Amino acid sequence: MSQGKNWPGHHIFDLAHGGPPVARDNVLPVPTDVHKVFNAEYPACYAGGSQWSTPGPSHPYVD
Repeated sequence: MSQGKNWPGHHIFDLAHGGPPVARDNVLPVPTDVHKVFNAEYPACYAGGSQWSTPGPSHPYVD
């Protein structure tokens, strides 16, 4: 629950690699604690051999 506070927007295709900053389909609002986890895991996305270096679904944030 947001408790009256806006959630930070997580960029699905990150800005450092050319992701559009305000594209509707590139910003996912998430609770602050979840956003911190995403940011902590981010470096692993570009580290060779990590669990994040294998292909995943084409739309990982949708059901």
